[in-house]
Amino acid sequence: MMFFSNDTKGIAYLYGLIAARRTRLLTPKDYENLIQLPSVDSILNHLSAGDYVELKEVHKPLSFEEIEQAFNSHFNSILKEFNSHLSPKTRKLLSSLILSPIELENLKTLFRSLHSNLNVEERQDILDSRSPFYTIFKSLIQRVESIEELAKELYKLKLIPDLRNELKQYAQSKELLLIEARLEHDFFSKWRVELEGVEEAMFYFEVWVDIMNLLNLLRCRINDIEAEPYLLPSSGMYLTPSLITKLSEVNVENYPSLLSPTPYFRAMRESISFFQRTHSLAPVEIKLHNTLLNLIHEKAIHQPLSVYSLLDYLLHKNEEIKNLKVIIFTKTYSLPPSKIRELLGLQ
Repeated sequence: MMFFSNDTKGIAYLYGLIAARRTRLLTPKDYENLIQLPSVDSILNHLSAGDYVELKEVHKPLSFEEIEQAFNSHFNSILKEFNSHLSPKTRKLLSSLILSPIELENLKTLFRSLHSNLNVEERQDILDSRSPFYTIFKSLIQRVESIEELAKELYKLKLIPDLRNELKQYAQSKELLLIEARLEHDFFSKWRVELEGVEEAMFYFEVWVDIMNLLNLLRCRINDIEAEPYLLPSSGMYLTPSLITKLSEVNVENYPSLLSPTPYFRAMRESISFFQRTHSLAPVEIKLHNTLLNLIHEKAIHQPLSVYSLLDYLLHKNEEIKNLKVIIFTKTYSLPPSKIRELLGLQ
């Protein structure tokens, strides 16, 4: 799918704009320099002197909500600049590709925050306000007090499926895995309908399916339960049903060798030993997400006038903003540099 108009000048301008903006993305060295800064104030001052001029509007005492709004304003200004050169169809497609996964993550965050007994302020801080339903989510955070109440309210708003069966099992096990799996199943079935028929979008979707299934296989290993009910029914890009069956039957140390024909081999090889020691999925998730970014980047190189070019830049920009929020949040709570690097996947 070509996202440019037939106007030669417009093609040249937008392609040049994407290329120029890519050169301004932060590098691992830039993140390391930010981690070494002594305070959140110094980080905001450093960023606002560069591309993130919107952070100059953040007032003291510092508010995570204001910082979130400044980052959103920055991202939206980039989207607005791109959108003026795109067809309405392409704008809608990009919005779905970028914002839909954020909506799913916010839904899971809502349930996790109640499960973990976070207070209202903490729950608001970890929501991504770019979700189309952020205002609704924020309102729910302030008034619901239980997972059962949250599920009921979201179902009434037609934002999630009926979770009565999953809630019964949650009441017994106090494990969120089945609820999250149902949210993922519902989300991916709807998302597939939105993206069907667009090659670039379906490639992105199917890699997402692969990654979610790999993570769910590992989650089931942690909980020592059968994986099949938790796996997405949609077919992925590289994980065939027979490969998924093999992965569900072997020990996790064998995952890298089984995944060697796929792009996920390196991510799994570099993170599986840490997972075995700690049962933490964070490094695996980061490595697999980076694999997704790399796959889209390779597609953009080979098809520079396709949606891949725009998606490549916007995904990397989205990742940059997420990393900056992690740095600011962890600096506020005085986490050591080594922990921040771990959360960013820098070590």
